[in-house]
Amino acid sequence: MNHINSLFVESYRGIQNLKLNDFSLVNVFTGNNNSGKTSVLEILRTLAAPLSLSVWLDNGRRGNGIRTISDFEAFSDLINVNSDEKKISYTMTDGNLQEHSVKVFADYSSTILSQNQIKKEMGIPRTKSESEEIIESETQIVEILISEGTAEKKYKLNEYSRYLRVKNDSDYSLLSPVVYISPTKHADSVIYLDEILNNPQLYGEMLEVLKDFDSDIVSINATMPTSETGLNLVYGRVYYSILTKSKNRALPLNMYGDGMKKSILLMSAVVAAKGGILLLDEFETAIHTSAMSDVLYWIINTCKKLNVQLFMTTHSLEALKTVLSLSDKLKEEISLYTLYKKEKTVARRLTAKDAIEASDIFNLELR
Repeated sequence: MNHINSLFVESYRGIQNLKLNDFSLVNVFTGNNNSGKTSVLEILRTLAAPLSLSVWLDNGRRGNGIRTISDFEAFSDLINVNSDEKKISYTMTDGNLQEHSVKVFADYSSTILSQNQIKKEMGIPRTKSESEEIIESETQIVEILISEGTAEKKYKLNEYSRYLRVKNDSDYSLLSPVVYISPTKHADSVIYLDEILNNPQLYGEMLEVLKDFDSDIVSINATMPTSETGLNLVYGRVYYSILTKSKNRALPLNMYGDGMKKSILLMSAVVAAKGGILLLDEFETAIHTSAMSDVLYWIINTCKKLNVQLFMTTHSLEALKTVLSLSDKLKEEISLYTLYKKEKTVARRLTAKDAIEASDIFNLELR
């Protein structure tokens, strides 16, 4: 049984009144830039803790530059600018056809803060030598009410707030686990290998797929660094290394290319999402087409084994055709949603079989 049957996004970022029905085991979202593909994954990501402000703030696209936007800006960017009400609203229907409605209301106003208050909000300690002179500034504030059914949680942010996530958050959940993989997460050396290394069958299957990248691969090992390894010592951190027939010693995973790292990340994330949902944004990033078919087959087949419902986005027509060209048995588990931005965001749903026929017979653009 699928964990999520349908989703209705009333208002979130650039999306208004988007209906997505009849989700399958595997759901692929395509469409032009700014059509709302990533926004759909962000909404699904909040199911892990819909009343948690930190989960919503994690959806803030802060970028990787020197300047990162504040929590106040990150939250405000989630609200649809064309909506009369300052709110976020969606309804998810689960596998038992039970509806769950999440609403986030934002009430904006302004207040006066002293310079000392601003520094406190920013986490800057006050020094004894500071002047006692009071300098005041006007700042915007937003009072936030998040609700789902009878459960609710209130928060307050201003332009200088640094949100204390652990202290103030809610752990109320609609679905767990929820694992989200961004297009560039493999560059952060984040992987979920612990569980898969303890599953001999899945581990062996994963190694076979990784031979597309290195035919000499023998094993992946988890080690705690020592002064003898030459690795930077970080307390409690596990390092992963790859042993091959062609090298005299195991090499750190970071010495391999992005394709290998991304594939290991995606495959290990399937196991981390066991019994829940896995969200892959631009899943094809960094994976060469020569290996993509084997990687995707393993991911989708293992999702089926582990009761993981998969949601993916892609910009690549080649990657999309790779998904649709998997075995006939897996095609029955795949739905394709193409998002279009008109006066509002709309979606066209096709089964994998219908999508192939539409493309082959009518030369229909699948993206």
